[in-house]
Amino acid sequence: MSSRASCETSASITSSNLAQSIRYKEDGNRFFNLKHYTAGIACYRRGLEELPCAITNKSSNNRKSKEERDVEVALRSNLALLLLRLAEETTDNTAQSHEQRHQWYLECETECTTVLEVNPSKAKIHYRRGQARSLLADCCKRDPLKQSEYWSGAESDFKQCEEVLQAQLEKNKWNDNVPTQSTKDILKDIMAARKALQQIHSSRATVGRQKTKPKILASGGKQSCVVHTPTNDEMEVDATPNTK
Repeated sequence: MSSRASCETSASITSSNLAQSIRYKEDGNRFFNLKHYTAGIACYRRGLEELPCAITNKSSNNRKSKEERDVEVALRSNLALLLLRLAEETTDNTAQSHEQRHQWYLECETECTTVLEVNPSKAKIHYRRGQARSLLADCCKRDPLKQSEYWSGAESDFKQCEEVLQAQLEKNKWNDNVPTQSTKDILKDIMAARKALQQIHSSRATVGRQKTKPKILASGGKQSCVVHTPTNDEMEVDATPNTK
């Protein structure tokens, strides 16, 4: 087979894979709206499997179409969101559940990192990774160094999230066509990022005070992970999956 024919065949396969990936993304979004998070996660993962290369592969990324990259970014960001939501739904306190939540937080962090390597200006992904890292810190109470590392990462994410939003807000000042509601949403998201940052500072201070007190350790078992409860102060953009 000639190189020209090989390229044409490859393009055809890629086009078919992309169409299937988009269908899986749409199915995942429907499951999200129904709060069937496990099914939604499965769809997003299948959608990623249909794509020929990872967006972190620089050589393949240069050959990808913008639509291909956008679909993969949407799949990964939506997957990260559902992993957090699924962890919130898993409220029992068995050692197995604690370990499962820990794995979901790790996977959420990984997916967000992959997206940010391609597009570091996505505020909601910085926020989402900050959430995952903050929750991972809660899972590492018996490892102060690891806990501090996750807190520092979360702080960086929430600060970066606010910087991106502030830049967007400044840009909107010079655009008369931006709806007033858009500006209000950005301001709300900025406040959410600031509140999340304050919560980390509070957690660090609490741990610092506890270090001066006698410790009573529970016998046996795995370190439990705190289950995140969503609040009205969370970013508005986290309320729905990416539909692009």
